[in-house]
Amino acid sequence: MWRFTCAVALLLCVFCGRTAPAEQKILPDFPEYPNYYGCAPTSGAMILGYWDRNGYPDLLPGPATPFRTEIKQLIASSRHIADYWVAWGSTAEDPWVTEGRPAPTSADCLADYMVTSRGLTPDGWTSPAQIPAGLENFALYRNASYEFTGIRHFSLDFERDFVPEIDAGRPVLLFVKIGSSIDHVLVGYGYDDSDPDNPKFAAMDTFMGNPPGTIDWWPWSKTAGGVILKPLSTPVPYPEGDANEDWCVNILDLLVVRANLGKTSSQINPPSADVDSDGTVNVADLLAVRAALGQGSGCR
Repeated sequence: MWRFTCAVALLLCVFCGRTAPAEQKILPDFPEYPNYYGCAPTSGAMILGYWDRNGYPDLLPGPATPFRTEIKQLIASSRHIADYWVAWGSTAEDPWVTEGRPAPTSADCLADYMVTSRGLTPDGWTSPAQIPAGLENFALYRNASYEFTGIRHFSLDFERDFVPEIDAGRPVLLFVKIGSSIDHVLVGYGYDDSDPDNPKFAAMDTFMGNPPGTIDWWPWSKTAGGVILKPLSTPVPYPEGDANEDWCVNILDLLVVRANLGKTSSQINPPSADVDSDGTVNVADLLAVRAALGQGSGCR
């Protein structure tokens, strides 16, 4: 009887399409930024920061973290704030108009490229229609050798659209409902489908719902579409000797190799600590790192 019951359960599982147990997946080492003059450009900066760490360096000025002046200027520059900002949610005339200044002609931050806070748009708000092209064009502005495509969806299906993106290592910018309509933008960088009837996504919320470093789980029912940003360019290879794969060969790589000395094959963590890929971490790997110190686009 027990064997019969198990066989029936397995057969039902096959027919329902779930032959593997439900899982939870998180994209690791994701940059976390607090809201800075708009949730959409701040969320966009986190996504670009993720890609900066994962094959597309130089999208950000310097490392993706910590959150600092250079990152703030990338989200909303001082010139953008002076031209378009009055107060959070304000629909008053932009300062460049009320102060009688010439119309701005330059764009130097994500808030510019996403048309955030401009004209009749409330300060801090961004039209969903402006986000895909804003992300694409700003990435091109930061590094002309990269090509990204942004695809907007007003309806994202959890299993069909979101889970495959996370499985492919791509975060998704999500439109969410706090009230009854789309009124916030954040980043989905993981999922939890342990309860198929109530799936959740890991939210990198610019208003910092949970303490930094703590996963903030949101119900998928809060979503109202989003933007999938896909890189079309080939990822940049890590420089020789970059044992921790951050595009900079420095003392941190020496420490990673040193911590793995004597280890072989599956014992090596991370695998990139085996710099010469001979299956063993030894003095040769230390010498390879030492010879390459200072190399890499991340050393800036």
